[in-house]
Amino acid sequence: MDPGDSTYQSFLLAQAKLHLEKIPASSGICIDRMDWLRYYNGNGDDGVSFVQQNKTRSLVLSWKKLMAKLGPLMHQNGKVIFCNPIYRRMDLMEEMDGFYDEYGNFPHSLNLCAQMAMFKPIIAWTTGKADFKPDPDAYFQHHLYMGTFLTVPFPGNDHTISPDSSIEKFYLDYGPMFNAIKGRHWILAPNVLTVKDSSARANIFKVNHKG
Repeated sequence: MDPGDSTYQSFLLAQAKLHLEKIPASSGICIDRMDWLRYYNGNGDDGVSFVQQNKTRSLVLSWKKLMAKLGPLMHQNGKVIFCNPIYRRMDLMEEMDGFYDEYGNFPHSLNLCAQMAMFKPIIAWTTGKADFKPDPDAYFQHHLYMGTFLTVPFPGNDHTISPDSSIEKFYLDYGPMFNAIKGRHWILAPNVLTVKDSSARANIFKVNHKG
């Protein structure tokens, strides 16, 4: 579906307005699968895109036009917009308030998404016990280092990690450290931290905990 199409874009904005009106207690919306923005609409023409010498419409440009209207609409009403990025481009994330990285169990995706979320919350998808092999400590520490949160085990789900005592003990062990970086912002000043062991890795985050 192409949100650059005027009829479809009007429909989406009308749905957002209904959401605001009918579900006022909602915190906002989450948009899935932004990888579809890699495609083009061969029946459209955005005035700049060509595929095989034919005029077309890039869904990237369609997305930007939609979000220029949807973002302010949601934010002016105190709502947030989260997304599952997959298509990891900074220029697509201007109106995003947080991320759920569906490929967060892969280091390349976790690292890219974490850097897009330097000042925003991010949760990484955790599929199951296999993600923690061969070293669960390294897996948890990588997430701490990047300032990202793991998906927690939840009973009855069919898409992420399920309850398992052998893994849950690591969640309990590392839980206080993840609590400590809740609301974190990356510190980007140079030379703010040194480590004695050359094999060690460390980042510093700013948090605004009360109490």
